[in-house]
Order: sequence, then C-alpha cells, then structure tokens
Amino acid sequence: MKTDRHLLHLILIFIFSRIGYMLVGVRFDYQPMWYFRQFIDPVLLREDLFASLLYFHAQPPLFNLFLGFWLQVAGDFAHLFFWASFAALSLAMYIAMYRLMRGNDLSSPTSLAVVAAYMISPTAIIYESWLFYTWPAAALLTLSALALRNFLSRETAGAAALFFSLIGILALTRSAFHLVWVVAAIAALVFARPKIWRRTLAGAIVPLVLVFGIYAKNQVLFSNFSASSWLWWHVAMTTVAEIPEDERMALIESGALSPAAKLPDMAPPHLFAEVIEPPPPFGTAILDDYYKTNGESNYNHRIYLTVAEMLKRDDLYSIWHYPGRYARRVALAIGEFSMPATDNHFILANLEKIAALDAVYNVAVYGRFLGPVMSLFDVAPESELYARTAKLGVFVLLIVGLVAGSGVVILVKGLRRRAVTDKELVYLYIAMTLIYIAVISCLLVSFENNRNRVMIEPLLVVYVASWIKDYMTRRKSA
Repeated sequence: MKTDRHLLHLILIFIFSRIGYMLVGVRFDYQPMWYFRQFIDPVLLREDLFASLLYFHAQPPLFNLFLGFWLQVAGDFAHLFFWASFAALSLAMYIAMYRLMRGNDLSSPTSLAVVAAYMISPTAIIYESWLFYTWPAAALLTLSALALRNFLSRETAGAAALFFSLIGILALTRSAFHLVWVVAAIAALVFARPKIWRRTLAGAIVPLVLVFGIYAKNQVLFSNFSASSWLWWHVAMTTVAEIPEDERMALIESGALSPAAKLPDMAPPHLFAEVIEPPPPFGTAILDDYYKTNGESNYNHRIYLTVAEMLKRDDLYSIWHYPGRYARRVALAIGEFSMPATDNHFILANLEKIAALDAVYNVAVYGRFLGPVMSLFDVAPESELYARTAKLGVFVLLIVGLVAGSGVVILVKGLRRRAVTDKELVYLYIAMTLIYIAVISCLLVSFENNRNRVMIEPLLVVYVASWIKDYMTRRKSA
C-alpha cells in the first residue's frame, strides 16, 4: 500500500504547529472541570462515579464519564490525559477532513493546504485547548461523515455500526443531538439505500438502544424523557427573560406565569428554593446538595426538574403571547451564530496569547468587517445598529447560506429522480446537520450560538472546498 506523503506532512504540521503555539504561551485549559455547571463535582467523579452518572439529568453522561475515567485512572495527572485525548481526537479529525476531500476528488496538495490552514487557525487551537465538549463534538461529526462515506462504499453492517456508533456517542455527549436526530439519520439511510436496509438497521440497533436507554432512564427516574433537563431553561432565556421585569412579575402574580419565571437566567438552586418549594431529599449528593464540594452551585439539583416543568409552560405562554419579542431574540441569535468562534469569554486566557492573529483571522476568514465600515459612515459605536452588526461574520452567513442552499438543491433533485449518489448523500448529511444545528441553536438558545457552529465548522471547510472543486470542474466541462 502506497504511503500518502501529504498525510505525513499533515501530521508533521500538526505536531510543529502545536509546539509553536505552546511556545507563545497557549496551554490546555482544564479549569472548566472545577466550575462549569455542565460537569459533575470532580470529587464525586472520583469517589462515586456510577451513582453520579446514574442520577445525572442535566446533561448526557458521556463527557462526564470521560472526565471521571481519567480522574480515577490518573488522579492528579488527569489533566495530562485530558490534553492527550483532545490532541489525539483533533489529529484524527484533521486526517478525516483530508480523506473526505481526497474522496471528493481534490488533489493531495490542495487537501493538505486546506486542512493545514484550518488546523493552525485560532479557532482550532483555542477549542482544542479547552476542556469542553464542543471540540470533541466537532471531531465526532467529522469522523462520522468519513464513516458514512465508507459505509456507502462498502455496504457492510460493520461499516454501518461504526457510523451509527459515532453519532450515538455524539448524542450521548451533546444533548443538542437529540434522539430524533439519530432516528432521522437511520430513516434517511434506509430510505436512500433500501437494498441494504437490513445491514443499516443491524449497524444502528445497538447505538440506538443505548441512546434510547438514557432517555428511558431519565423518564423512569425523573419523569423526563430527554437527555437533558435544561431544555426549557435555555428556551426561557429567549422567551420569558425578554418580558420586562415589572410585566413579568404581574403575570406571575396573576398565575399566567409560574414562580420559576422570577429567575429565568439559569439561577443557582438555592435561589430557586426561595421561590418554589424544594423537593424532599433523595439520598444522594448529586441530587440533594445545593453546592459542589468546592463551593460552586450544583446545577443537577432535583429542584431543576420542577423548574423545567414550570418553565416549559412559561416558555410556551411567552411565545404565544409575545411572538414579536421571541422573533427579535431569534434574529439576534442568528447574528450570534455567525460571529467569530473565539467570541467567548471563557477562553480569554489562551486567546490573549494570540490576539493579533485572531483579529486578522476574524476579518479575513469570518468576515468581521462591518464595524470599521460603519465607522466610515459615522455610525456611533454606542448605537444599537453598531452593537447588532459590528460583530457579525459576513463570510460565515454566506457560507452557511451556500451549504444549506446547495444541500436543499441536492435533496430536491434526488427526490425528483429518486436516487442520490454516495457523494451527494455525504453532502446531504453535512448540509442537513448544519441546518439542524442552526435551527435548534437559533430557535432554542439565546447565547453562545457561535460555539454551537464550531461543531459543524470542520465539515463546512470540507464542503466548501469540495463545492468549489465541483463548480470548477463543471465550468471546464461546459
């Protein structure tokens, strides 16, 4: 088998670029483990991992299992294994990007150049160096696209199992990838490739059962058929929080909104206990304690299950009675979805080390240039117009439109001729996943939507590069 020297060059670029970033001061940031609300108390991960995961309703369990595994195996050196795991997963993702582009008929030098450019970008190094599930989700999505292509070419149950295992892991890591998304992927493949439906289902059954099992566990234990009890809480920040406080308090007083609407912005559990009656103790720290052992709030407290039910009704009421305010918030969320990925106050420690490079990258790649343009027309920086548009990524909006639009075109053409090629099916997977992420982010979440976009960003790079190659090929043959 002939060695691909460009792939070897890619690995060397990865190694030396990471050394270079380390020399300018970028370090793996594992501090989120101690204070992020998405993570179980590290003491519980060390001392009571099984029970903590069993009674964890705030998030899917897999990332906390990852943390707990290395905390138990490596102890005080766990952060080194977190870093090594993220680095290995990143390298696997870049190799997958390269192989996807080569499979789409891009030349080896072009594929190397495109992947290397993204690999050394501020977005890549910042998220790769941050202990959070955004970057693993991006890697899993990219690897799943490569696994899908391999399944379509081999048509074996084993190849199907690899693809569905990756999206199952993704669903057990990020609640954004709902059980419905997993079922939709299975149904789409069965519909697109009916001749191999048995192999498709054979590969999908175990991942599907595992994902469904988490939802069923939460239904049995908490009467909440979901992977995360936070959904309506997130929505409340887009709906209930938009109602002016005096008006909101009047609605609470009248009974139109619940007492939970007094605190729509992810308040800590002890504050909710002051406005609604807390549930009786369950008998386990992860559900009963208001605080983690380090003093941070425990956002897996049982009171949030009561809050979720209250806010579900409040959210639906707010959307129905205040559609204009909700629409305004969605419009802002769309703008935030386009913002540069490094607009995130949680990553400032590393970002400060490469601030100049990040500023250039944001203008050249993401298209953040409207601020200076508006200044030329004397738009005041303190004005609402400036505040809403200066941070937008113009190129991101164009790329999202291109990928989503071309994906819809492929879908419509495929339905008309009742057939899609393997290449088109991979394109559809990328485009439909982009649309899915964009829709749920902008309709259900009111903050950090640019971080959600990062999950699909490596595949957007692959898609755009492949689309340009296809376009140039069509022009030459015309």
